[in-house]
Amino acid sequence: MWLDDFVDLIALLKERADKIETEYVGTEALTRSSLIDPMLEHLGWDIHDPTHVIPEFSTSTGRADYALFGKDSNKPRVFLEAKKLKRSLADGLEQSIAYCVGEGVDYFVVTDGIKWSAYEAFRRVKTADKQLFSIDLKTGSSHQHIMELIWLWRGNFADDAEPTSPVSFANLASTEDTEDPLSPRTTETQSVVDASSSRMMIEDLHAFLLKAEPGHKVPSLMSFPDGTEASLHTWRDVQNSTVHWLVGIGKLSAADCPVLTPQGSHIVHTSPVKSTGKDFESPQQVDGLWVDHNRSAKYQVLTAIQILDQFGTDLSKVLLG
Repeated sequence: MWLDDFVDLIALLKERADKIETEYVGTEALTRSSLIDPMLEHLGWDIHDPTHVIPEFSTSTGRADYALFGKDSNKPRVFLEAKKLKRSLADGLEQSIAYCVGEGVDYFVVTDGIKWSAYEAFRRVKTADKQLFSIDLKTGSSHQHIMELIWLWRGNFADDAEPTSPVSFANLASTEDTEDPLSPRTTETQSVVDASSSRMMIEDLHAFLLKAEPGHKVPSLMSFPDGTEASLHTWRDVQNSTVHWLVGIGKLSAADCPVLTPQGSHIVHTSPVKSTGKDFESPQQVDGLWVDHNRSAKYQVLTAIQILDQFGTDLSKVLLG
């Protein structure tokens, strides 16, 4: 079985790591070929197929060690940074975040082949709190490590939807045999999602989305401080409605472009091209300006917050529900 093979692979990688540490000079290249590449292959990433993996991927701020592409994605879904054994995985985290921000990639992984840490780049928290999971294959249960690492399975990045979180996989692993893991559950998250009649401040909605499972329904209405209301049909409409409202009240115009995130990514511009010359990943025109979109709901809400904040909007009076 695939999971049995996974357990065997982890045992093999631990043996290899011990040998590298005691008998060889532990370079990053050796770590990649002996430890990281076999794990990626087992998780469904063909390291020899550029539609799966491109090593030394060029970004606007440097080269990522690996760029991982989903089945239906023409841009990376994950960046992976390799470290030689025993080097701290915390080294260079800000550089990895910069790669993600510059290219609009939501996730990055840092590993030495034994220790694996995954991060969500756009979470509006301290760097340490962006972490999705962190494991050490030499300690703890291999079965639990597998349930965390399945997050990096290529099938989890099959399309432009958000991948299932590692927490979800861990919960599935601990589900009792008497419980159907696919049946609806009554949880705090579910109750918030279903409370469609309530209104949430936009910052509260973003905080909720950071913790919620993927697939939640977009609110039907967005209201602004002057009482203007906008109907929402997709998560993109959150950004688009924000830009439309700011243009309508005279706060945003071509003269204010480009509008950037605090990390320097383009949100709004007069043309769908970044200052670096690269095209917007997913542009849409709103009132003569171009808005760039990311696929995730939380990113759409976060960038709307950043735009509103830059133009002096009282965020407590921007409501969605």
